[in-house]
Amino acid sequence: MIRPATPDDLQTAASWITTAAECERWAGPGVPFPIDQGTLPAAVRLAESEAFALTHRRGLVGFGQLFDKGGRGHIARLIIDPSMRDRGHGQRLMRALIDHARRESFECVSLNVEVTNARAIKLYRKLGFEDATPPGTEPHGRGVRYMELRPG
Repeated sequence: MIRPATPDDLQTAASWITTAAECERWAGPGVPFPIDQGTLPAAVRLAESEAFALTHRRGLVGFGQLFDKGGRGHIARLIIDPSMRDRGHGQRLMRALIDHARRESFECVSLNVEVTNARAIKLYRKLGFEDATPPGTEPHGRGVRYMELRPG
C-alpha cells in the first residue's frame, strides 16, 4: 500500500543507511553520516516535497519523495528496506510516484542516480526513463546520471 509518508517513516528509512557511502547515494552530499535524526527532515527538505511510504504486511518497506521543480516532478531519496529488496517493491513505489506526478500534470518526471547504481538504472530504464541533459537549475554532481521520463 502507498500512503503519505510521516517523519517517523523518514526516520525508519534513514535507519536502513549503515555507511557514509550509502548515505550519499540515498540523500546526496547534503546529509552527513552518521545521520542526525533531529535535523534530517530539514536536510532532506521533507516539508517541501510530497513524500510517500510503501507498506507491506510487516510495516514500512519503502520511502520516496517527489518535488515540484517548476512543472517537472523530481523523484528523490527512494529507498527500499534492504531485507525486502528484489521483490518488486522498488518498481511498485516508483510507479506510484510516477502516477502521482502524472496526476499533478508535470511535463516530465526526473531523477538523479549514481552512475554505479546499475540495479536502479536498470529499473528506471524499464519504467521508461532516459538519459537527459539536466536543467541549469538542477544540481548535478560528478558520478551522477540525470534521467527523465516524458509523458506519452
